[in-house]
Amino acid sequence: MRFDPELARRILEDLEPITDGRPIWDYSVASVDRTALMYHLRQLELGGLITGEPNNDLGGLGFAPTDLTPAGHSFLAMARDDTAWGKALAVAKGGGTQAVGAVYGALLATVLRGIGLAP
Repeated sequence: MRFDPELARRILEDLEPITDGRPIWDYSVASVDRTALMYHLRQLELGGLITGEPNNDLGGLGFAPTDLTPAGHSFLAMARDDTAWGKALAVAKGGGTQAVGAVYGALLATVLRGIGLAP
């Protein structure tokens, strides 16, 4: 499955106001199938942007998000700037990947350049 950065941003935006450290076992996103959602939640966890708990009752396809990490909050704060987001996606895609780490790195570099802290 391919990582979709737009879906990842949507998930983070959705989770930020509702997470409090407790598992959200019934988390879903409208029009996103369960397999794609679980894949993206797991990628966000592996990328250090969210925390969560596996749910083995669903044959290994379950994952309950519990919170955004400090890195997740930072990522989301930067991703809310649509101009920076678009530039970061173009940079990541130009590098041949849109994986969590690549998008995060491109987003951070774009924001730092935008405020004059990077060349």
